[in-house]
Amino acid sequence: MNEQWRKAIRHRNKLWKQFIRERNDTDYASYKVQRNKCTSLRRKAIKNYFLKKTKADNPREFWNAYRPFIHSRKSKQAKDILLKEQNTVISDKQQIGTHSTITLLILRTEHLKLMNMTLERTSLNIQV
Repeated sequence: MNEQWRKAIRHRNKLWKQFIRERNDTDYASYKVQRNKCTSLRRKAIKNYFLKKTKADNPREFWNAYRPFIHSRKSKQAKDILLKEQNTVISDKQQIGTHSTITLLILRTEHLKLMNMTLERTSLNIQV
């Protein structure tokens, strides 16, 4: 976090407090402008940090900065499985398994029907 970003955050917080006290549109508009400026400064600071680490002569600094984003021993997937069927949400693993099996069977039979139709068309074309 650089000094310019820190000052912008302080100014944003002051504008927010002023808006909360006054509750008018001009205060909120000035808060929004400052909020967007803070976001822009944050993005620039992060970009500059990683550029500096990329250009570093020491490979250890580079990998210490980038490793958390590249390598992870933890799974990035959610541990809970939720299935939304029409307007109901199913979270029980047993029900999801049953539902998935049924869905796969339906898809498989539809696929087989399409394959049979294709084979029938192909055999008709060959006989003609």
